[in-house]
Amino acid sequence: MSGLERTSGFTLKAILMGFLGMCLMAATAGYVELRLPFAPPLIGSHLPAGPFLLIIALALGWNLAVKKFPALAFSTRELTVVLAMTLIGCFPPTAGLFRHFQRQLMLP
Repeated sequence: MSGLERTSGFTLKAILMGFLGMCLMAATAGYVELRLPFAPPLIGSHLPAGPFLLIIALALGWNLAVKKFPALAFSTRELTVVLAMTLIGCFPPTAGLFRHFQRQLMLP
């Protein structure tokens, strides 16, 4: 492979940030919908804006802030793991669980 190493995206920092993203979406989605009625929802459709804002903040903010310490920066694979975990965490806190879960249980 001539010096190229295959690294997994499932690192400790990616999993911890994914869990943090899940908790962040679960904590703030209901608050945004109930307390800020004119704000756009964090989790309002099948393509929620909250996880993508988190990924942009990590890629642009965090990775640029830790430029001197490359071991702390997130790779593309780690950002994919964080995004996937945060998207999965968007399912329960709003109407997604109540609107779609029962139907998907009963249809098969």
